[in-house]
Amino acid sequence: MKKILLPTDFSTNAQTALNAALSTAKKFDSDLYILNTYNINVGHYGFFDQLEDKVKDASKNEMTKLKESVLASGFPEDKLHLFSEHGILTDIVKKMNKQFDFDLLIMGTKGASGVEEVLIGSRTADVVSSIQVPVLVVPENSTNFNFDVITYAADFKYIKSKRLLSPLNAFAKAFNSKINFLRVTKPTDDELTLNKDFDEMGVKYAEWFGKQEHSFHYETNDHVEEGINNFSVKSNTNLLCVLARKNGLIRFLFHKSVSKKLTYHTKMPLLIIQE
Repeated sequence: MKKILLPTDFSTNAQTALNAALSTAKKFDSDLYILNTYNINVGHYGFFDQLEDKVKDASKNEMTKLKESVLASGFPEDKLHLFSEHGILTDIVKKMNKQFDFDLLIMGTKGASGVEEVLIGSRTADVVSSIQVPVLVVPENSTNFNFDVITYAADFKYIKSKRLLSPLNAFAKAFNSKINFLRVTKPTDDELTLNKDFDEMGVKYAEWFGKQEHSFHYETNDHVEEGINNFSVKSNTNLLCVLARKNGLIRFLFHKSVSKKLTYHTKMPLLIIQE
């Protein structure tokens, strides 16, 4: 996690994401790249040129204020990189990722519809899916970025290599976290198949994460998202981790409805690892 990208719009929600980014970057000793994009797509005639200039100046002025705030927090100046760019967010992020090869993308999200907003909102979904890096989603009312208890909500389906889960391992090591491997199933699911998957992948997880404190949990609930939330509360989880399977980003857990129903009016950030 040597290079972290944080898009910002200077909103209150973006400030929360910035706090998470600073905490994470300090733990990993990372370089932090902060990006603001602006786009006035109305032509190139007198008044609109002036308007674009004003928006450009406003972006640079806000970046100057942000830089002062970040440096005042003790973050090293040589590890801070600020970009104010004209263009569409998705395009700029793609271009920057080709240049810098980021290890983590951090994005803020607002309100109870946060997961849906981040994953299926047209602009942000493009960003999340296009650069194929882990994404840390930060709800606007998050306050705890000391990720000492991580719950990996897993389907326990086959994973070929531990490299796929290296972001989870990196977070656990950096924050000295305990990892809860959680499988939530419905009462109607095939118990024999579930137990077989759980046992097979459980052995691999124990091997891959053996040096990190970890435990396995098997919950049953009619609603998978409710089971995840209930377990997260009782286990004092402060970072939820999920794997986005290739069969569809919005199906990153076990069913597309889960991503929409996870209660992101909570304060728990979400780490999305892409298959």
